[in-house]
Amino acid sequence: MSGAWRILGVFSRALALTVAIELPLCLLFFRKPGRLCLRAALTVLLMNIVTNPILNLALLLIYQASGSSLAAYYAALAVGEVAVVAVEAIIMCAALGASRRRAAMASVALNAASFLLGLLI
Repeated sequence: MSGAWRILGVFSRALALTVAIELPLCLLFFRKPGRLCLRAALTVLLMNIVTNPILNLALLLIYQASGSSLAAYYAALAVGEVAVVAVEAIIMCAALGASRRRAAMASVALNAASFLLGLLI
């Protein structure tokens, strides 16, 4: 298997794991009968389809450009995760009409859960 296919496989598994963890959790934050639950699920799915591969590609490129420096990787990971939390909170505010506080809490919880469970797997 070529390097590109291997990377695509890793990225796909990371995205699938993220969605599998964050989708059910989003329903705890935005559990209202009917359309809002579906809207919340679609919002989380679509925002992860965008943010997850971008973050993973950026981390890969930074790791390679830094000569495989773990310090550079972890610094980029921290900055990238904070950026993703902020972007996803903004998306939840706009798409779901959530308050900034609720969107921020949901974004932190969803991303913390997927990050921590990703470490264990």
